[in-house]
Amino acid sequence: MAEEEEYFVNIREPSELRRNLLETSRQVVLSLQKYEHFKVSKRKEELDILKKTLREINELMSRLKKELPSSKSKNLPKIPEKRIVSVSKKPEIASLEKDLAEIEKKLSGIR
Repeated sequence: MAEEEEYFVNIREPSELRRNLLETSRQVVLSLQKYEHFKVSKRKEELDILKKTLREINELMSRLKKELPSSKSKNLPKIPEKRIVSVSKKPEIASLEKDLAEIEKKLSGIR
């Protein structure tokens, strides 16, 4: 390892420099505090808006439930069950390959 060289710098009025650094640090901390306060107040505003919106949604949902017919009604048509049908793609691929071969055969006959 290389030996580090030491340098000494003469500072005129070190107490003044220290005071300036501390004042700047104080201003930075105050700015950070203001920013945090702003974030908290902004979040509170957004939460208030969200609560208001949720109240409106709940009110509209209750109105909608009142307007809709009850689910115990016997007049509702029955919904047919959906069946899941599995389709294998291999026959389709074989069929397409066969069609492709026929088309290529016709093309070679035309040339």
